[in-house]
Amino acid sequence: MKLKLYIDCKNKKLVTSKTSDSEVTLNTFFREDTLPLQIFPLSSTGILTAPLEEIDVTNISLKVGIGETDGTLDSYQDTWVKDTSDNSMSGELSLNTQQINDALAQTSAESIERYLEIEITEDGNILTAAQIKCVISKDVIRNNQIAPTQIEPPTELTNSMNGILSDSETIKKETSGNTITHHIKGLENTPLVGDKIIKVATDPANGFVLADESGSASNIAINDLTDVDTNGVQDGSVIKYSDASSSWVIGSDIDTDTGATQITELSDVDTSSSNAPSDGQALVWSDSSSSWIPSTISGGGGGGASSLSELSDVGDVSGATSGKIIKHDGTSFVLADDDAGSNVLTHHNHTTTNGTVTADFDAGGIQSIMEVDGNLALTASNMDTGKTMAVRMESDDTAGGHVLAFPVGWRWLSPRPTRILDGETIVISLTAFGDTHNDILCAATPCAFSEQVTVVNGADKTTST
Repeated sequence: MKLKLYIDCKNKKLVTSKTSDSEVTLNTFFREDTLPLQIFPLSSTGILTAPLEEIDVTNISLKVGIGETDGTLDSYQDTWVKDTSDNSMSGELSLNTQQINDALAQTSAESIERYLEIEITEDGNILTAAQIKCVISKDVIRNNQIAPTQIEPPTELTNSMNGILSDSETIKKETSGNTITHHIKGLENTPLVGDKIIKVATDPANGFVLADESGSASNIAINDLTDVDTNGVQDGSVIKYSDASSSWVIGSDIDTDTGATQITELSDVDTSSSNAPSDGQALVWSDSSSSWIPSTISGGGGGGASSLSELSDVGDVSGATSGKIIKHDGTSFVLADDDAGSNVLTHHNHTTTNGTVTADFDAGGIQSIMEVDGNLALTASNMDTGKTMAVRMESDDTAGGHVLAFPVGWRWLSPRPTRILDGETIVISLTAFGDTHNDILCAATPCAFSEQVTVVNGADKTTST
């Protein structure tokens, strides 16, 4: 787990986060700790709602050390990995150094106080971003088999060269002690492999990657492309895009014959002397000559009205707002409110008059079954909560009428019709409270033959009336 340090470089203090400039202190460190650090350099904006902004780490280098203000250095790290996506720098700082071990051995106290200093270099300019007091404590568990390291801070020459040298778009600099090395950006920890090539990464900000040589354009044939099909290629063929296959396919080079270059060369256009065009005319079709000829269009060459308000029988519509309609007032079409609302019922006549008839809740409104001429089973489709409709059925003159049937599960508020007599009319209203037949509530107008229905455990219990 990384220890994230958010540094307000302008005010030289450790803060809570990228969005809060509240100052915080460091927790106690221990002698054998190796600190995995992620450091976020920030700059104060002076804006109350956004007090901090990120500092671009692309061209900066970082040094972190623990020691005393007299220049005694007890722990040091100047090799950091940049992440330009969140402008942070990551690395490890070891506290198991000979200097810290010696200092803890020489004190009778349980801990020592030191300063954690963070130094930023950009374009040769050095900035101490923060100097924060920290406490390093002795361990309870001592791992004596882990030998402490000896800190060798860089020499003045190294510091001078480090200030002169800088990263470029393709080369990255790393400093460790008195060693300054340069790497191809993105390949710092990548071993070289035979027959590989170096190419720019998908995100150029990440530098370069190793790739197979076969990935170079010089070794790719056009038929290797996933959206190209060269089947049927022959001398003189060209590649054209096909909407049908969503790919590039072989075709004939018909463009070598450019065809007509002016309208008079088209075989079905007649602009001869007898039909010479004049200013403002357009081509219209002539049945008598079976050709397009110049002619004057009624209304001139402007193409007529280009907006609703330009029509001669439309009044002022400049005040149109959402939901308005155009309605005739006896003289012209004018703006009006859509007062029809949802009170208009649609009407639908079913053509099936016997057998199974399905009333569609999506159609809604009033649905009529005229001249019922046989036994009829009424069912429904597209049930959903809140949908309503009414079904009106009228029998023919067959003596004794016809038997009616409905889905099991419909919940009847009135007696359920069992037969429609000759010449009788029955209206059934249906309301859906879900998406199954068990969720339909219905009621019918009084009729000669019906039965009282109660749904018990999903089955109909009836009482004839």
